[in-house]
Amino acid sequence: MQGFWLGVFGANLAAMSYLPIHRPILAVSMLLLAACASQPEDGTATIRYACASGGGFSLALNRDASLAQLDTGSRRYSLASRPAESGQIYSDGIVVLRIENGVASAVGVAGGPYRDCRSIS
Repeated sequence: MQGFWLGVFGANLAAMSYLPIHRPILAVSMLLLAACASQPEDGTATIRYACASGGGFSLALNRDASLAQLDTGSRRYSLASRPAESGQIYSDGIVVLRIENGVASAVGVAGGPYRDCRSIS
């Protein structure tokens, strides 16, 4: 049987004996990597909104607020800033997110429309 493993792993058979020691280190490394991947990128800020209808969503804005990611829990939308006379408008051509005086509304989204939404974080 040792010949089989030597053929499969070649000279690395001796290195295989170290794997059980390195498994906890590998597991911790994977957890840290997963935690980093779930953080917003490029200095974005994430804001959670609760809406009068009982639903809600989270919104991640990049540093200069030119891009937004709207997450309804079942779907995520990438939206670009659009010119607005007042407040902020983000859209992808179908979904429209409007934020004015701290109140947000989103139409064209799964589970929506979301109206009269206020920041909870």
